[in-house]
Amino acid sequence: MKILKRRDKLGKTITVRVPDAIKTELDQVRERAGAAGFDLGATLRESLTSAIRQSRSELDTLERTNPISGDMVTNDVDHSVTRRRGARPFER
Repeated sequence: MKILKRRDKLGKTITVRVPDAIKTELDQVRERAGAAGFDLGATLRESLTSAIRQSRSELDTLERTNPISGDMVTNDVDHSVTRRRGARPFER
């Protein structure tokens, strides 16, 4: 069994907006984790990966049980692409 793990190649950064209180707490926890020798970033990446997989699974299930056909209306907003009356056709 291998004990050593290769470092993840971290080539992309994402930005997530959170309330100030969460940002402050995250900074404090990151500092404490670093001082204790832990990598909070690795923990957050694992948690984010898990949340993405769970979200994908839930969406897949939802889409299988409620197939979307035609124009999709979400939150009373029609997201279909339309043109105003008399507008020229889209050019490609």
